[in-house]
Amino acid sequence: MVKKNYLVRMNIIFFGLNRETGIYEYVIYLNPDFSRSGGGSPIMCKKRNDDGTIVELSHEQFLDINIRELSILIYNLLIKHQQNKKLLHENFFIYLLNFVLPLILEKYKKVNNENLHNIVGKIQEIVSDTPPNNTNNLELPPKRI
Repeated sequence: MVKKNYLVRMNIIFFGLNRETGIYEYVIYLNPDFSRSGGGSPIMCKKRNDDGTIVELSHEQFLDINIRELSILIYNLLIKHQQNKKLLHENFFIYLLNFVLPLILEKYKKVNNENLHNIVGKIQEIVSDTPPNNTNNLELPPKRI
């Protein structure tokens, strides 16, 4: 059986699959306290270290994850979102669009990796083919020029 580079379960997303061990390195999920406290990040991210310990990553540490891993994550989530607009919680989707997508579009230019450039090209196609933002159905914003 071939495992995906990501796994979505009720707005809990595992990604960063280690093909040797079959274990995902990262998990991101909605911060259960975000709507109540209004502070912090709407998304929580945890990382599994090589020794098996699990550590929580800050917003900055999450955005510092390997650009290729984040690109694969975003690409697959955009595809899934096109198939089912209700797959991701609104806060989750907005966070990814506002923080992760711009980071990918900025950083990929500095990396000399054909696979990464192909993934980002596909992401840009999806973003440019999607109608303007509508907060009622969470469409992607128009492509920035």
